[in-house]
Amino acid sequence: MKRFYAVISVLFLAIVLAACREHGVDDVKAALGELVDKLTGYEVDAVMTISENEKRYVFDVNVKYYKKDQLDLYKVTLKNRDSNNLQVILKNEEGVFILNPTLNKSFKFQSDWPLNSSQPYLLQSIVKDVVNDKNAAIVKQDNTYVIETKVDYLKSKELVKQKITIDAKTLHPKELSVYDATNKERIHVLFGTINLKPKFKETEFYVEATMQTIKEEHQDIPVLAPERPTFVPTYTIQGTTVVEPVYEGDEQTIVTITGTRHITIVQRDASYAEEMAIEVMYGDLVILKDGAALATNTMITWYKDGAMISVIADRIDDDIIRLANSLQDVETQK
Repeated sequence: MKRFYAVISVLFLAIVLAACREHGVDDVKAALGELVDKLTGYEVDAVMTISENEKRYVFDVNVKYYKKDQLDLYKVTLKNRDSNNLQVILKNEEGVFILNPTLNKSFKFQSDWPLNSSQPYLLQSIVKDVVNDKNAAIVKQDNTYVIETKVDYLKSKELVKQKITIDAKTLHPKELSVYDATNKERIHVLFGTINLKPKFKETEFYVEATMQTIKEEHQDIPVLAPERPTFVPTYTIQGTTVVEPVYEGDEQTIVTITGTRHITIVQRDASYAEEMAIEVMYGDLVILKDGAALATNTMITWYKDGAMISVIADRIDDDIIRLANSLQDVETQK
């Protein structure tokens, strides 16, 4: 009889603990949802590290958000610490733009960014991933909550989950790591200052004003290189072979990959606009080690060291993203 009561007690305790644990998960989700719903603006500074092809690429990230009436305005500044290459992703009343001060150009594209993909540096996206994951695991550790959820990154099936550490009192994120299916960390974001009551200028989310401010505040932005390098991939997709580059005059280079997949890498001279120009492009925004890129179902395009590069394939997937991230100047490989 004593053994029977002992078993019943253990089962009852397990049920109670499970109920408490579940209640805690719901409480944290509800609190995070309430925090985001009340946001009218914020500014975040962070450091993002992307691990790709056994190398690490570090970006200084600044995020500005402002809720104007029913419209969400965003400005994300990404600066590569190695190259000083800087880009701004800007969403305002007119659409979504990628600003490139090295070219004095902005690239406008139609997209429902940032809601169409996980975004590791946006508070709304982080909370959305937590709230929407019915199987999210939340553990209290000292003065933090450690949350594990699934992720949904465009053009990538390799990235499967993330671990988020948030302050238990403020619910502000402290650290975030994104992992692939082998449990290898691929993206790491370390959050710094988070200001939920920022003061923005009226022109903060204007394209022209943003471009001017970038040039004034970042004097170390690289200028357009006088000669465009030729880039070849160092990552090989199984069953494929890279053909020697074909030079079509001085303005374009073609690298072809044959075999199990047919891939074409087009490299064109990038040009500097004397007066700031806006070019219309198509695709969804993805982040490479070089910064922001636009990807359609069959092509990914971005700026790299004096060149506008397009990788064209039957589909854009993890292999193509990895190949794009592996492009190196052919001269550095000799």
